[in-house]
Amino acid sequence: MRFFPILWLVVFYACRNQPAVPVEQQLTVLLDQTTLYMEPGEKSQVARTLKKSDVVADLNEVSNFETTIQYAGAARKAPWLKVQTADNQTGWLFAVAVRPVVNQDGWLAKKQMISYFGPSIAVRHDRWLETRKNSADEQTFATQYREAVALRDTFIQLLQNRADPTDNVEQNDFLWLRSALPGFVFQWVAEGTQPYLFVDYKQWQPVANTTTGTQDDLFVQTCLMAFAADSIESFFPAWVIQTTDYESASQLGSRQHEQVLQAIDRTLAAGNLFQPQLKQMKDNVLADILDKNRSYWQPQDKIVSELTSILAHRPACLDERDVLALQTRRQSFENPAKNGIRVNLRSGE
Repeated sequence: MRFFPILWLVVFYACRNQPAVPVEQQLTVLLDQTTLYMEPGEKSQVARTLKKSDVVADLNEVSNFETTIQYAGAARKAPWLKVQTADNQTGWLFAVAVRPVVNQDGWLAKKQMISYFGPSIAVRHDRWLETRKNSADEQTFATQYREAVALRDTFIQLLQNRADPTDNVEQNDFLWLRSALPGFVFQWVAEGTQPYLFVDYKQWQPVANTTTGTQDDLFVQTCLMAFAADSIESFFPAWVIQTTDYESASQLGSRQHEQVLQAIDRTLAAGNLFQPQLKQMKDNVLADILDKNRSYWQPQDKIVSELTSILAHRPACLDERDVLALQTRRQSFENPAKNGIRVNLRSGE
């Protein structure tokens, strides 16, 4: 009996050093000494110093900026987290200095996503990841694909509009974005200054193959045709040939435009689930043909032959205005030099 008070005191002090919160909210300090700040950022007032293995409660608030700090011999960039200590003091810790007691996989990337895109977008992203586990039919696939592209577009727009004048963008700053959207490929564009996520249709194909219905299969096949080089969405689809880092010439005359329009027709014949995406693809194909400032890789005779074939077999996805524009464009290719059109670039002319 005399040992009970001592045991009680041990339990009391042990519990007092742990926050009374669910284990899912508990974070463990990784460094021998970590500074808790009153506000996010190293210039804020110091609240106290925490020691390695101290446990704090995650209050689910993340700074809307990141800081680069030397950590374990390397520069690490991460946001700040609002936490609460065991004795109820609140403050902000550098996210790299802690890790969750449970559910550690992808945890830091989620915090970075909240920092860059806000909690509502992060919740929307988590919801998409959860629904993606079940693609039972073509309708579900179409919904999940559209939401994924919408999320991608939102991410990129927010990143481009993000003002961070005190910190230079480095290529390792967005490594966490690589795994943010399964089915996409992370690349740097604009001479390595802007991060971007391109759809990788090869990753979407096996998902489409497991669903009921054929519309998603045909849609992915059409996209694979449009980006035949490596299955990855690109600024240079199959109907163009890249000539410099930022320029291309039309491949009109190689039958690529006609084949893609036929593939669009086959997909639309199965149903309208992907009509907006396919209409955009059709418009992109036509824009490449009709652009008055476009140069063409193939010779005149092949270009006229392909346009004649398109008009003769008239894909169903073309409306009357499209057909009229193609007829007018075909006439201009009867005398390309007179109409200021450069053709046969492949010959060096």
